[in-house]
Amino acid sequence: MHEEIQRIIEYPDRRIKSLVLTMCSSGIRLGAWQYLKWKHVEPIRRRDDRGEDRIIAAKIVVYAGENEQYFSFITPEAFNALQDWMEYRRTSAVDINGESWVMRTIWDTTTPRRSTIKCPKNMSQGAIKQLMKRALDSEGLRSSSLNPNTNYSQRRYEFKTNHGFRKFFQTNCESKMKSLDVMILMGQDTGLAASYNKQTPDMLLVEYLKAVDNLTIDMTRMKQQHQDQKMLDFAKNQQDLVTQMHMKDQEIRGLKEQIEEIRYMYEDLIKRNTVVTNMTTDGRIMSATDGWGRPL
Repeated sequence: MHEEIQRIIEYPDRRIKSLVLTMCSSGIRLGAWQYLKWKHVEPIRRRDDRGEDRIIAAKIVVYAGENEQYFSFITPEAFNALQDWMEYRRTSAVDINGESWVMRTIWDTTTPRRSTIKCPKNMSQGAIKQLMKRALDSEGLRSSSLNPNTNYSQRRYEFKTNHGFRKFFQTNCESKMKSLDVMILMGQDTGLAASYNKQTPDMLLVEYLKAVDNLTIDMTRMKQQHQDQKMLDFAKNQQDLVTQMHMKDQEIRGLKEQIEEIRYMYEDLIKRNTVVTNMTTDGRIMSATDGWGRPL
């Protein structure tokens, strides 16, 4: 499935990558795009081991303002694709703000001053369906075959367009998360179970992060990120080891100094308590000296 989705997002339309990756990593329905504005996509950052802010996911508000409103999350990969798409529009003299529709109709890029750029039109559900169909056809994920019973050509769908993305999300999340949490992120009715599973957004985020690797399509990039993290961890461990060895050296030097001081004190004590006493035969003390021959 990952390979098929990778082929779809290579279709030469700047919108397709952000569309597909968002749907695959959030499980939203096709109709949700008609309500999604840029202000409804909120990146979530955490500080990494190097002290840098890193996007770990993004929260999206689905069907904002409607009775069916709920929230879900998307992967860093999907958020970056959305951000690239919005940045492309900004560089085309489009005013991008929180009220901007995330998905809009395309414009004539050869005449950037046309009014259609300044007045974007929200992309309809039907238009998104047609875009998905063209991408699937272009990548050979839809083909025709002869039905042996009717001798008529029939379509064979290797990938079910929009429901397939939602199913991809559900399958890959349920292998890492509880089914009830997955249902919440998909906006499904959980019935009475919701009373016993009062998950906060932060709690759901923790669960969602467990499935991010499964939901990431570009595995090459993910493997590189993992490799970079391993190198970072190795370097940190090496630095910790050097610090520990330095501390041990200091402890050893301190112990040596303490031992040397104790030895000196011991020798001094012996010298001070060594008394050479010469006594006469009748028991009188003739002379008494300390360890250095000085009279007491």
